[in-house]
Amino acid sequence: MKTWMLYIGAVLLGLASSLLLQTWDWYQPILQLLVPLMREISLFILFPVVLTLYSAGSASLLRHRNASILYVSTVFWALSTTLILTFAASYALYFIPEGFLALPAAASSGGVQIQIPTYESIKNLIVSDNAFSQLTVTSTHLLPMIVVSIIVGYSIKPNYEAIRPAYVVANSFAEAILRLSKVTTLLFALPVFVLSAHFFSSVQLMALIVEAAVLTGLYGLITILMLFALLPLIWGLYTGFHRGNPYRVIFRGFSALISSFFFQSTIESTMALVALSQQNNRVKKRVAGTAIPLYSIFGKGGSALLASVTVLIILTGSSMELNVLLIALIALFSAFVSLASSFAIKTEVVFIMLTAYMGIGNSELSVPSAIIILLPLIQGLASLINAAIALLGAAYTSRIISTDDIPEHAQTL
Repeated sequence: MKTWMLYIGAVLLGLASSLLLQTWDWYQPILQLLVPLMREISLFILFPVVLTLYSAGSASLLRHRNASILYVSTVFWALSTTLILTFAASYALYFIPEGFLALPAAASSGGVQIQIPTYESIKNLIVSDNAFSQLTVTSTHLLPMIVVSIIVGYSIKPNYEAIRPAYVVANSFAEAILRLSKVTTLLFALPVFVLSAHFFSSVQLMALIVEAAVLTGLYGLITILMLFALLPLIWGLYTGFHRGNPYRVIFRGFSALISSFFFQSTIESTMALVALSQQNNRVKKRVAGTAIPLYSIFGKGGSALLASVTVLIILTGSSMELNVLLIALIALFSAFVSLASSFAIKTEVVFIMLTAYMGIGNSELSVPSAIIILLPLIQGLASLINAAIALLGAAYTSRIISTDDIPEHAQTL
């Protein structure tokens, strides 16, 4: 069975279980037990996987003299899509009548605060006194693994004969890890089922989605336009409209988009993104194993654009008059703050909102309770767009490095 069919079935089963078992006394306690367990299981093997794939990929890129192409194209794609998407969504909101941005009665004023990571906390995520403990220094960020993997990859670069056996062994391990990632992608239907059941069981969230149908519809419309109109257009402009179909790239990685939505981030979907990119989109192994983890750090265009849109909706609700300069400042701050938002995993949108708001000269943002209730939906949609950016970005880089055509008869996962 194709993974997208398996994942859609898991989501529908989660919806059905929430509708049928909502009144069962043990239903919520069981979900509260299973949800963190599913998240931990999803992260359990991620870091060794990234260490193996990134190390082998870095060595291979250095061997083929493609390292600079990968890093330049990855950074270019991540930054440019973040800026374009954020500015496009923010200025599109400027032309929408204020009546469509009105919050429902549930939107009584409230406040939300998030602690911005300090230099010391960021340093502790990246640096450890013991290289082996680097594997357990963090369970929420891939940057430590990437730093270690770059060093290991450089060390096993086969630039002379004595190192070649180590390079061959690393590539063999990478092939085994890719096989493991493909199996794990299929098994991830179980966490998707549990997380979707937990999402649909939130009575308050479901009620507000219905009550604020216009507002939630606006978020959905923005997501659809960014995903199926602007991102494919950017892809076409960058590739000259002759290096593959962007809609096919997105569809073949649709399972990773679903899992990113319900996980509220792309880090747990990293293995699925790697497996689907390599198997379905024929992204080079050395590109999939390096570019996808990088996008989990700074490929946050979805988080930036929805954070910017949410801040503008809140300002509109507070009777503040929006102008072109204010929108530009909020969009610009959101885009650049998103580069550090991966340190606030699963709260990236809130982190960007508060930081961008402080960037325009305010110390505290009063967030209506309706927005707070809708945050799981907003964060999920942001993660979904982030996953699409990673899929298209990896395929874009792979097509720059290799101009080989993708075989149409290739078996997909």
